[in-house]
Amino acid sequence: GLVKATLESVAQPQNAQLLQNLFMQARESARPAARLVEITTKLSPSIQDPIKQQQLKAMTINAQKAVGELVTACKIVSEATGGSKMEDANQNIQNVLAEVSSALVEIESGHSLTQNN
Repeated sequence: GLVKATLESVAQPQNAQLLQNLFMQARESARPAARLVEITTKLSPSIQDPIKQQQLKAMTINAQKAVGELVTACKIVSEATGGSKMEDANQNIQNVLAEVSSALVEIESGHSLTQNN
């Protein structure tokens, strides 16, 4: 997966095939990761234990930042190589992340997402 591709490309940074594989792995990882962030954000209000809810919220925020950085890196590579399909995928992921950000604000202010749906 992504970790293996990263380690291989770091070991051989001049190998174009390994760099291409790293890009493909990063791109493929971004959408499921964004979806995971979205799901955990929606689950947070249903957790009864306030400490565990806060822990999940903190992990979700960290994951959201990491996914955002991954999307940004993919976008930079895509722009450098002229990939319009990647730009479309990045926009979709950024839309999901924006929704997650909004949901996190709602959670932080004490509003349950389940009350709005």
